[in-house]
Amino acid sequence: MCKYWIFQANPATFFIVHYFLDDYLKSHADFVDDWVVQKEHETDFKVGDRVYIWKAKGKPRAKYAPPEYLQWEKGKARIWPAGIYAIGEVVEGSNFIQYTEADMEPFKKYHVGDTWKRALEPKWRVRFKYVHNLVDGPLEEERVWQLQGLSRRFRAFQKMRQKRSVRVERQDDEILWKYVFGQEPPDSMITPVVEEKSLVEGDIPVWLSELVGGIRKLKATPHVSERAHESLVEDFFAALGYDKRSDIEWRSGYIDLSLRSNKGVLAVVEVKSDWGLADGTKRFKNALDQGYRYSHESEARYVIVTNGDFYAVYDRKRGLSYTANRLGQFRLTKLKEEELGLIESLKKGMLGAS
Repeated sequence: MCKYWIFQANPATFFIVHYFLDDYLKSHADFVDDWVVQKEHETDFKVGDRVYIWKAKGKPRAKYAPPEYLQWEKGKARIWPAGIYAIGEVVEGSNFIQYTEADMEPFKKYHVGDTWKRALEPKWRVRFKYVHNLVDGPLEEERVWQLQGLSRRFRAFQKMRQKRSVRVERQDDEILWKYVFGQEPPDSMITPVVEEKSLVEGDIPVWLSELVGGIRKLKATPHVSERAHESLVEDFFAALGYDKRSDIEWRSGYIDLSLRSNKGVLAVVEVKSDWGLADGTKRFKNALDQGYRYSHESEARYVIVTNGDFYAVYDRKRGLSYTANRLGQFRLTKLKEEELGLIESLKKGMLGAS
């Protein structure tokens, strides 16, 4: 049975309204975000839980706000009302995540002053997908408290203004959903994905089986270093025929890893130490942006984003957008038969041959 939550955003530290007004967020229904959760809730989140994003009262100091955030009325910055600005659904339970400054670069503009630095501290975060962005017509706090039938737990939320995550009841979900959409809430807002059958152990190519075993062993180890992820990536490309001394280069400027040929840099590889890395997540988008930036500087044709298990591959010659450039993705520990062709195309002598 799913649970129901209020995730509360503090406008004194984060431009939550400006964040929801962002064109990227409004146009990408598959965007996956994360939220720092209360210590007592670290293990309480399950896939399918529904979350309501609540903007607390108040506003950031005008001197920190970007011009497009502020709306002026009679010479004063408008205070956006408190209330519900988005609805989402949990897609992955809590994980202990730490971001780097590079990860936070695209999101600094939404943080007040240097509050973005708090994200550099390792914390428990839950990942969820936005399903409804209500920024153009939020459910304002004044109207929320007029609704009849809200649980005692929900009404107690009025006195929990320092809480980041508060669990509420099913009846609260039904009341809020009916008011916003005029109908009963669905059990799930996200169409379930039927996972294709992965290759069984005996079907994995021999040259990959040892590497896959190493990945599984590492994933079972707590507090894995970034260098461990990098070693997995190096071993993967070595298995594809690349020489560790002449074809694989580490730390070339800001580039994590690059594959080289006699013509120069062939591919830029962005390595992230996050087992939850996946297309649509905040860290993935940032890694992809970084990879493309570095590929322009190095004139590399290919961009690869990976954590040592998950790989996403892009060919810049295929078009002018990420979607057009995308060759595909795969996860070595859940490899599917149709993905073997993409892996074969990454082998030395094959990559860039066409």
